[in-house]
Amino acid sequence: MITSKDVALKAGVSVSTVSRAFSRPDLINQETRELVFKISSQLGYIPNSNARTLKTKKSNTVGLIISDINNYFYLSIPRGLSLKQSNSKYHFLVSFSAENSRIEEACIQTLLSNKSEVIIFTPTGDCSEESHRMLTNDSSLITLQLFRRKFDDINSITIDDELGTYLATKELLANGHRNIVLVDYDISIPTGRKEGYIKAFNELNIKYNVNNVIKVNVVSDFDKELFAKLDAIKPTAIIPVSNVISNSIFEYLKYRNLKIKDDISVVAYDDTDATRAMNITSIVHPLDDLVDVVDTAIHNREMHGLIVSQHYKIKPYLIRRESVKKI
Repeated sequence: MITSKDVALKAGVSVSTVSRAFSRPDLINQETRELVFKISSQLGYIPNSNARTLKTKKSNTVGLIISDINNYFYLSIPRGLSLKQSNSKYHFLVSFSAENSRIEEACIQTLLSNKSEVIIFTPTGDCSEESHRMLTNDSSLITLQLFRRKFDDINSITIDDELGTYLATKELLANGHRNIVLVDYDISIPTGRKEGYIKAFNELNIKYNVNNVIKVNVVSDFDKELFAKLDAIKPTAIIPVSNVISNSIFEYLKYRNLKIKDDISVVAYDDTDATRAMNITSIVHPLDDLVDVVDTAIHNREMHGLIVSQHYKIKPYLIRRESVKKI
């Protein structure tokens, strides 16, 4: 088996230099680093990360637990983070909880057993006290709640969803719509989306229909129930709060032979390739800003030992396209 000694001998450097090239590349000049990587590739050398973890007691691993594998927005964060951290010492392990607290606990245990130094997770609706205990038991572990704030003593980065639905509802009201449906997830962690919806109506002294706020189960096949409710309400406009729900709305419109804008206006959450291609007015979340805040939170805790819980809220904005009809 090829070892670091073999690489060091051929490259004409020390064994410690080979080790640092992989574990702390920022400490090695570019020419030496590239030489070590080139020789390693030629010889087929693969560094033993488990051995390094035992020696340094650090794994240089960020663990991410995402609650919904189908949500484009959730998946965009680890992708952005991996690019942001591409020149740093960290590598990433991503797992999915499927909105199940027991799976979430197992994911946390796995990440801890792999000596993850950072755990970023989207709390499930019924995130357990056992998960909380594991995440707060080690003061050296950097933990961060992403998109949902379940625990006050763990750092969080969330989206101002109340503002998002307020902007969406306000846009539709300004175009004469009154029979507006908000389709949201039914989870126990408050999002503020309903409050933003109501706020837009109240500002204009317009009464809203409580039945027009539809909650769907995040882990169920909710299309049949959702379609039946939409048939009963017959809205002139719909606000779906994720790309997953948007896809269901698009299926509904196709099923009922209804056209976006002409028959039903849509303001969608999450600015995806699909919404851009379909020219749909969207509530946009600044992903670059979000990734920057996550990156900064990790860096501040690591470099400065900031253990006081900090809670960040990112503000979305609206992009007008051609999916809202003036009535």
